[in-house]
Formats: sequence, structure tokens, C-alpha cells
Amino acid sequence: EGVYYGQCSEICGVRHSAMPIAVEVVSRPAFEAWVDAKRVDAGLEPMFGPVAAAKPSDAYADAGSAAKTQ
Repeated sequence: EGVYYGQCSEICGVRHSAMPIAVEVVSRPAFEAWVDAKRVDAGLEPMFGPVAAAKPSDAYADAGSAAKTQ
């Protein structure tokens, strides 16, 4: 984590030499929270919210019933 500074490496115009960059490196949870906040601000659903997992017993029950019908 931290802030890293650099300089634009593409010849992209007259003001090329005045294009410094700063990259902020954060933890994955902090990044996901930032993405979700931006999505909510834009009226979109959060991308990294909790997801309900299927119960293993449900998956095995479906596979077992399919095997019995064949």
C-alpha cells in the first residue's frame, strides 16, 4: 500500500511534460468498497456485495436426482 508517483510515458500532446501521475495502492477490501461507493453514486448495484452461497446438500441433491432418472 502507498502512493507511487510517475510521469506519463506517452507522447500525447503539447503538455506532455506536465502530466505527472500518482497511483494509490490500497488493500483489496478498500478498493472494493471504493468501487461499490462509485457504483451506488452512479445509481448502479454494488459489485462486491455479499453473495448467498448454495448449500452443498442442494447441489448434491440435484445431481443425485439427475443420476437416478438416467
